[in-house]
Amino acid sequence: MSLLRLIAKDSWLLRLLANHISYFSFAIPISIIFLISKRSTYKRWPQPIRRIIQLLIRIFISNTFSSSLSDVNNRDEISSPTRINSTTSNFTRHRFFKLIFSVFGLQISYLLWGLLQERIMTRTYDGEKFTNSQFLVFANRFLAMIVAYISFKIFYPMKKVVSAGPPLYKYGIISYANCMSTWFQYESLLYISFPVQVIAKSIKTIPVMIAGKFVSGKTYPLRQYLLMLLMAFGIALFLSGYHANDTIKLSLKKATQNITTINGLILLIFYLIFDAFTSNYQKHIFDHYSISFLNMMFFVNFISIILTSTSLVLNGTLLECLLFMQRHRSFLIHAFATSICSSIGQLFIFSTIEEFGPVIFTIIMTVRQAFSILLSCIFYGHYLSWYSILGMHIAFLAIFIHVFAQFKRKVEINIKRQRCIWIKQKITKLIMPSSSMNKNETNEQKQSLLKNDDKQNKTDIGANIILIGAPGSGKGTQSARLVERYQICQISTGDLLRQATQDKTSLEGEKIRRVMETGGLVDDETVMSLIDKSINKPECRNGFLFDGFPRTIYQGEQLEQLLESRQKRLDAVLEYAIEDDHLKRRILGRLIHKSSGRTYHEEFNPPKQPMKDDITGEKLERRSDDTNETLSARLTTYHKQTKPLIDFYRQRNIHRSIDATQSVNDVSKQSIEIVDYLRKQTTYKPSTSAIRQTETDDTLTIKSKSIINQRDVDTSHLSNNFLFIYNAVISVLRDRGII
Repeated sequence: MSLLRLIAKDSWLLRLLANHISYFSFAIPISIIFLISKRSTYKRWPQPIRRIIQLLIRIFISNTFSSSLSDVNNRDEISSPTRINSTTSNFTRHRFFKLIFSVFGLQISYLLWGLLQERIMTRTYDGEKFTNSQFLVFANRFLAMIVAYISFKIFYPMKKVVSAGPPLYKYGIISYANCMSTWFQYESLLYISFPVQVIAKSIKTIPVMIAGKFVSGKTYPLRQYLLMLLMAFGIALFLSGYHANDTIKLSLKKATQNITTINGLILLIFYLIFDAFTSNYQKHIFDHYSISFLNMMFFVNFISIILTSTSLVLNGTLLECLLFMQRHRSFLIHAFATSICSSIGQLFIFSTIEEFGPVIFTIIMTVRQAFSILLSCIFYGHYLSWYSILGMHIAFLAIFIHVFAQFKRKVEINIKRQRCIWIKQKITKLIMPSSSMNKNETNEQKQSLLKNDDKQNKTDIGANIILIGAPGSGKGTQSARLVERYQICQISTGDLLRQATQDKTSLEGEKIRRVMETGGLVDDETVMSLIDKSINKPECRNGFLFDGFPRTIYQGEQLEQLLESRQKRLDAVLEYAIEDDHLKRRILGRLIHKSSGRTYHEEFNPPKQPMKDDITGEKLERRSDDTNETLSARLTTYHKQTKPLIDFYRQRNIHRSIDATQSVNDVSKQSIEIVDYLRKQTTYKPSTSAIRQTETDDTLTIKSKSIINQRDVDTSHLSNNFLFIYNAVISVLRDRGII
């Protein structure tokens, strides 16, 4: 390795090879761990190893359990948190001052960063030259990670940095591309001067257009071709009249002889490639995960530190860099200042893009590049002839016109899009009922349509609904929509039971807590006691939606008697059918708003802000019983005790099964249509199969056995439970048509 390091001093290609050998030494064992965790399931390992596998899966492939839930027709519901669009939001005085602050922050940070970068890479320290670009990348990333962590704790004091987001290997992809981009940028300064580097970085529009024309067959308007020619002409003028400071050659014998040669151009091309990939992949992560820019900044820099430090240690250059820093205190100051400017600049980059959009950010950075050339020439004595200055103005004028044209075009597109949405809402409001919502509408539009429909027809308010489905079948999401549609209250026995467990002084709460921790179901008497206390609330005057209740035929009979005493009945029983294997991949990412019962999913129905309720802004929680062990127990209990309830309601012809693997919008549409139809029926209409079964029954004994069995009732209560006997007789008489 020392021989490779010695040879690498004279070749950027060998330095690149040495770095990648170190990267592979880190990446290969990580890849092996990734493959092990990806192919592992919890049940194949004993308990100590299982916990390690769980941790690895969360770290490396935390999104694979729910990845199969993504629906290409429902992408609008899995996007990142809502961002402010610079082209559509009102430009208030507050935002104007924020823009001014962002402009000055970006300009000062990166103008100083450019000057210090040129000082370190193109000048000597007491006759000694520093050429290790990897160490500078390491120093920048280390300080940037600290700044990101401190900023996260300041702006999000109640959150954890590791709370949510993509698996770490996706951050690793960004880290690698970012490290390579920065490394190529530093290395290019060994072969070309800083002003040439800046002007070359500003013309990446030209190769993009050429590749698009000849590779992808794209067509561009005449205006863009003229701007490209104008840009090329300005750059040619600049290069023909530009001369770097000859004093550099006194300290850099070989490197400065190769200035503006093919080596510098190759390094710049690689820089542009990795830089473009980094920004595009970051956008991909922001679009698919609910994370803040500080999450991104922290984890990207954290993994970059691992990569660069591994390279420095294995190549044996870390000690050399530290000794160089010890010998030259001015280098220490410059390196530290460069890292500070880079870290603060990253904060301004992410916040500016998030607040004002990428177009305004590009305009700001284009102006910064022009100032960078000017300051470099002033501080380091580069010579610019009058036609070189003219060429620089022409080139940046063409760049600015190009960016401004893009900005104007996006403004026009957004105005047209908003106008189309407004017209679509008006048309839908006039001619379409709320139950036929379009798949492609946004959540806000659908909620608006539901509210408008309710205002137009007050008779649509009110319904008594039961939702049946295994854990993770989507009952929570659908219940929130049905509650909003019919303006009814939601009664979830799961929430009632969890609230009861929080009462540390109650024997009933302690009993419920012990049962839930083992994955069992709480007995019927306890559940009915909680239901009876909740059903008389004022918010339930228009009707009820029961989520997770009843679970047995006995509970169903008791609920019917409770509603009959209030001269009410059930309107619909909706079963959301889904396979167990599908459920096990869906369940891990659920989040819940405790007080309202609204549910979210980290990946496919995320809140607008991470771990916060969209309406109240209160903190979301995970269900304590959403673990792999309790899930298996809950599914077993569900199939054993709850499934017979489906036959019970099917006989009353108010049960309907809905495929829960459909998109959320399709399930909602079908649910509303079913409820609207069934609640218009004045009486129960038994299904054909139920009538046929009644006709073949000769005695009450046979019928009562088909309704009640030992699996559904605690037999220790049969001898003294008059209500049970009464409900059984009433059910048989009703099915016979006698009452």
